[in-house]
Amino acid sequence: MPPNHTTSQIPLVEDDSSDEEPLIQQGPHDGTVYAFTGVPNFRDAVENKITENGRPLRSRMLFRCATMDEASEADVNTIVKELDIHTVIDLRSSGESRAIHTAQHAIEGIPKVAEHYQLSPEPPIPDRFMSSPSRKRFTIDFMQRLRRYIWGSLDICTKLTFLALSLVCQHNAARRLVIQNSFLSRDGLYGLNKAILDQCGRDIKLIMDILAHDQNYPVLIHCTAGKDRTGLTIALVHGLLGVKRDQIVADYTRSKDCLKSHMGRMVAEMGKHGMSEEFTGCPPEVMERTLRYIDAQFGSTENYLESVGVGLDEQEKIRRILQTGPAV
Repeated sequence: MPPNHTTSQIPLVEDDSSDEEPLIQQGPHDGTVYAFTGVPNFRDAVENKITENGRPLRSRMLFRCATMDEASEADVNTIVKELDIHTVIDLRSSGESRAIHTAQHAIEGIPKVAEHYQLSPEPPIPDRFMSSPSRKRFTIDFMQRLRRYIWGSLDICTKLTFLALSLVCQHNAARRLVIQNSFLSRDGLYGLNKAILDQCGRDIKLIMDILAHDQNYPVLIHCTAGKDRTGLTIALVHGLLGVKRDQIVADYTRSKDCLKSHMGRMVAEMGKHGMSEEFTGCPPEVMERTLRYIDAQFGSTENYLESVGVGLDEQEKIRRILQTGPAV
C-alpha cells in the first residue's frame, strides 16, 4: 500500500490568515499550492481532482513544480522532511541545470541514480533502482530527442546558417534562427506538446515505470518553469486516472497564476532563444488541442501510453497507487 502521510504545518499560498490577499486563489478542484521562497509553481498534482467514475485521488503523493535551483534551506526542509519526497523526476536538460550551491543544497540527501539515460542502448535503469525505498532522483532529458527532431526538420540553408553563426560564437542568434525556422514558430506550444508525444515516448515510459512503484512515493516532477514538459506529463497522468477533462485543462492553465511573479524573467529568457512571448503562457486551448490530438491519433490516454510501452498492468498499478476508495 502507498505510504500514509500526515498533514504538517506547511505554509500554503492560499492561507489567508494575514491581512494580505492570497497570491493564488484555490478553486474546488485545485491542488494545494505551497508558498516556497525559491521554488515556484509547487503544488499537489492530484489533490481535489474528480475522476469520471467518481473515485477520489490520494493527496500528498504526486507533486509538481518549477526549478529548485533557488530553493532556500526552509524550502528544502519542507520538500525532504515535511512532504517526505522520496523521488524527484527532473525533466530539464543538462544545460538548464544550474550548478550553483543552492541547486546542490536543494537536492541534498536525494542521490541521482540516472542521468540522460536515453543515449545508452542498454536498459535505462537497473530494476533495483526503480523500486528502491531510498530517496532518489532521475534526470530525464526530453530536449535531447526534441533537438534532434527539430534539427532533422530544418532545410539545408537554415542548417548551414546555424553552423556559420555557431562558428563565430553567435549562439543566441543561432538558436533563434532554429526556432524561427522550425515547426515551433508555426505551431507554438501545441507543436511542442505534439513533438513530445510523438518523439519522447521512451522518456514518458520511464516516468510511468517510476510511478508504477509505490515505494517511490511521494514523487515530485519538475522542469524549468513546471508548465510545459511537466504540464504535459501531469496531463497524461490525469488522463490515465480518469480526471475530468475540464480539470486537466484547468490544472495546466493554473501555472499562469503560479508563475506570475517570474513572468518578466521568463519572457527575457525565451527571447534569447528566439521564442515569442506565447511560450511563457499556458492557454487552455493548447491543452484542449493536445487532448484532442491524443484522442484522434490513439483513441485515449491509455492507448497512447500502451503505444509507448506502458502496458495495461502497469497502468493499473499507477491507478491503484493514486486512486483511493470505490467508484461511485
